[in-house]
Amino acid sequence: MSSKKSFTKSGKSFNGSSDFNPYILLFGRFLISIIFVVSGIKQIGNFKIMVYNLEQHHIPLAGLALMFAILIEIGGGVSLLLGYRTRYMAVVLIGFLIAANLVFNMDFSDALRQMQFMKDMAILGGLLFVQQMGGGKFSLDFILSRKENA
Repeated sequence: MSSKKSFTKSGKSFNGSSDFNPYILLFGRFLISIIFVVSGIKQIGNFKIMVYNLEQHHIPLAGLALMFAILIEIGGGVSLLLGYRTRYMAVVLIGFLIAANLVFNMDFSDALRQMQFMKDMAILGGLLFVQQMGGGKFSLDFILSRKENA
């Protein structure tokens, strides 16, 4: 018996991500992952400026914190793109996004910070969908699970 709950869509029973268009799931993962990968790469290129920015926000061990953030963003983004440990990585990126917003985007009197917060909430919504749906048929998770079950 499957641990996933079945439910009905237009009179048709379906179960989990297997009944959803795998191309849409792949494209959605791509769109979310590219945000994190590009951000991580840009932070590498602006490392000193980013460390200074973290120090201004009173982040201890700013250089180390930035290296950790870059690892999460690039590693998490690539993992999402490939669909490897998709649900787990979505949770990691959700935690990262919440932490980053608590540090950088809580000044709602600043229109730019408010817009950044709202954009990040939209990304958070996408990550919640990824966490719930998994990687789909075009993911390493799916390929590896088929090899384990063969």
